[in-house]
Amino acid sequence: MLMTRPRLISPTPVAAIALAILAFMAPCSRADAESYEPTDPIAKARRPPPLAVDDPLLDDPPTESTSSIATPAYEHPPYEPRRSRWTQLRLFVAAGVRFGSFTINGDSSGTAIPFHLDAGVRRDRWLAFASYDVFGVTARVPAVPDGPLGAARSSELAGLGDGSGVAHRVGVAARYTLSRFSENDGGLDFWGEAGLGVEHLRWDAGGTLTRPDLALGIGATFVYLGRSRHSGITAGLRITIAPRTDDANAPPACGGPCDTATPPASFDRSFLFDLTVPFGT
Repeated sequence: MLMTRPRLISPTPVAAIALAILAFMAPCSRADAESYEPTDPIAKARRPPPLAVDDPLLDDPPTESTSSIATPAYEHPPYEPRRSRWTQLRLFVAAGVRFGSFTINGDSSGTAIPFHLDAGVRRDRWLAFASYDVFGVTARVPAVPDGPLGAARSSELAGLGDGSGVAHRVGVAARYTLSRFSENDGGLDFWGEAGLGVEHLRWDAGGTLTRPDLALGIGATFVYLGRSRHSGITAGLRITIAPRTDDANAPPACGGPCDTATPPASFDRSFLFDLTVPFGT
């Protein structure tokens, strides 16, 4: 008789039943596990106390948002415009020479070449200075007529020599720039000036002549302005007007072709071209 082998239960249903039992016995949720109170007094004593809510291990300290932190506003330094070098007060000296005619009592002394020295101050469009000129002059000696009158006149003029002498002039003047083409460190000025002076002529054969004068001029100056020094070159025309000393009670006359005689002019006029090199601080 054949014996049949007993049939075993499949392991799959057994594993499923075991997992279901374990799930039923386990705490239903984390909340149930946290609220679980053991009944054993020894277990209760060994259980650590719950952490406080304000424990730094649980809650991180609040941090401020970077957007809420007040950052100091950037303040621009006060705007200070760069000071123009033209407006600085500057001292200067200058040396130059003039070319032209110099008139004495209506007669030209020929070509005059005065050498001059200047010293003054400059600021923006204004320039004020004092000047000294020195140059040689030659006055025209009256011609001696022929005859007896000529002999008497010749003895009268013997002390005049050849009319040569030396002229000195001191004066002050103010100059104003009428137009300017410039940068911060230099430029070209077109100016006009006016001044007063005193002329003193000393003749080689003896005698002196002193008279006041009025000087008027126009010209242009190219100037370079450094931080602490400046220099340049000036070209201009100066007109000097001085009173004559021989026109008292002069009769009317014709100095050239005319239809009406008039007294001679009361002033001498001199025209001088000027070339000067200024420099200073």
